[in-house]
Amino acid sequence: MHWYYEDKGKPSGPVPGHALRDLALRGAIGPDTLVWREGMGDWQPLRAAAPELLAGEAPEAGEGLGPPPVPKDWVEPPGRGVALPRPQVVFWYRIYCWLMVFLQVATAAGGFILVAFADPIAAESKGQLESVDLRIQGAVFGVIGIVFLAPYLLGALLPLRRWTWVFALVIMALSLTSCCLLLPATIFLLIAWVKPETRAWFDSLPQRAPGTGA
Repeated sequence: MHWYYEDKGKPSGPVPGHALRDLALRGAIGPDTLVWREGMGDWQPLRAAAPELLAGEAPEAGEGLGPPPVPKDWVEPPGRGVALPRPQVVFWYRIYCWLMVFLQVATAAGGFILVAFADPIAAESKGQLESVDLRIQGAVFGVIGIVFLAPYLLGALLPLRRWTWVFALVIMALSLTSCCLLLPATIFLLIAWVKPETRAWFDSLPQRAPGTGA
């Protein structure tokens, strides 16, 4: 049987059982090192998954499949498996989406108000503004606000899945094309979003909600 083992927060391997035993004998891994092989549900400490390796008895060699993600901040093995911690940027992504929703609602509302009060505003400007131009501008703002509202509202409400990482990249790139007040925040959020640990966390999520099919 071939094994994977945790090395500095990342999976290493596969290696046969005798090689894993040699690593333990050299002190490269210890009894608390997380290991995984085909047939196991989650990563487990070596002392629990294969105590015979610590005693110098290696299992027979075989082929294995790729392991699930290694938990980054594992301390003690929980009773029902381990998981990667949620990155802080996920929380700020939700906040960002709600702020963009508010901004798009304000844009759409401002556009409709401009359309509704085009005549009084034009009269107040004493000929400097035309009511027709104001209505056109208001309609444009209203349409932009409604169209851009949809993706940010989806980002704020949809459950987190693997595809959410790509979806968020798309709406953040969409924000970079506009001169919105949140442009600096978009840049910082995008930098944190493309970090490997963020992508690894999303890769560990289910593709679909349980019970919705494969």
